[in-house]
Amino acid sequence: MKKYYLAHSCQLIEQARRWEIKIQGRYYVDLINPFNRNTFENVDHLKRLKTKRRLRAYMKTLDDEICKQIVDHDLGLLRKCDGVVAYFNDYTAGTMMEIFAGAYLYRIPVYVIGGGAIHHPWLQHLVQISGGMRFKTRREFEQWLEEQGLRRK
Repeated sequence: MKKYYLAHSCQLIEQARRWEIKIQGRYYVDLINPFNRNTFENVDHLKRLKTKRRLRAYMKTLDDEICKQIVDHDLGLLRKCDGVVAYFNDYTAGTMMEIFAGAYLYRIPVYVIGGGAIHHPWLQHLVQISGGMRFKTRREFEQWLEEQGLRRK
């Protein structure tokens, strides 16, 4: 079974979780969602940070130690995966760093699902050098999983 790190923003926590459950039920794929595996942040609180203003205010409250824990935790999960699936509707620093780490640090394929943003030069380059792919929609990614023969019977 393939293990993919699921990179996404705080603003997509609930949507990404629903999609993660759907994918894992239909395909021989394990999506490793860092938000569901951390024990030092209150994910229920993060779900309520719906606006960028609230998210920025929350981030200002994080001290250096918790920032280190978040990054070390995410990189530890990422290091154990076969690739990165980055799902976003807006450019976010965390998701971009996870894409970069997958492509440059760990040399694993990066699969980007990001609408029109998939044409950004950085994303095009990182996907290309990692051996990954770009998808406008989640449905396109799911079709690719089908083509890879990963559909559960």
